Amino acid sequence: MIELRRILCPVDFSEPSVRALGLAIRLSALHGAHLTLLHVTDPLLEAAARANGTADAMAAQTQSELRALF
Repeated sequence: MIELRRILCPVDFSEPSVRALGLAIRLSALHGAHLTLLHVTDPLLEAAARANGTADAMAAQTQSELRALF
């Protein structure tokens, strides 16, 4: 059987990524593995949000979506 020590799970808040996160949580619990979530923002979108003055709202939405996963 494979031994998992670390699991990296990318999350973009889509339904498939939420399902993948559920699987990653179960696998990490089963193997006692460390689970790391990864969410990447588009640098151009982030720059546009800063220029538009909405960067804080974008960061708050990301935090809210992450909290909603658990």
